[in-house]
Amino acid sequence: MSHVGTTDYEERPMRVTCPHCRSKSRITDTNTISDSVRELYCICQNADCDARFKMSLAHMNDIRPPKTETDNLLIEFFRRMPLAEKQRLLAQT
Repeated sequence: MSHVGTTDYEERPMRVTCPHCRSKSRITDTNTISDSVRELYCICQNADCDARFKMSLAHMNDIRPPKTETDNLLIEFFRRMPLAEKQRLLAQT
């Protein structure tokens, strides 16, 4: 398990909502299940609730694939293109 500090996107700790009282909860630890799935160990910040629970964090799909993937796909597509098609395509630019 590893301690969760800050998110890459923001300069503040990542928080989740308590499934019991809907208050903010603090992530105390994580357990990596795979490259795209983690278990989050959480503590509710509401003193009246004080629940401790485990949640799942998973990558579902890409909204926009990484540039490296699209660039590599285009390069490979261009390599496999017949020469006449390449020339026709380049003539359009």
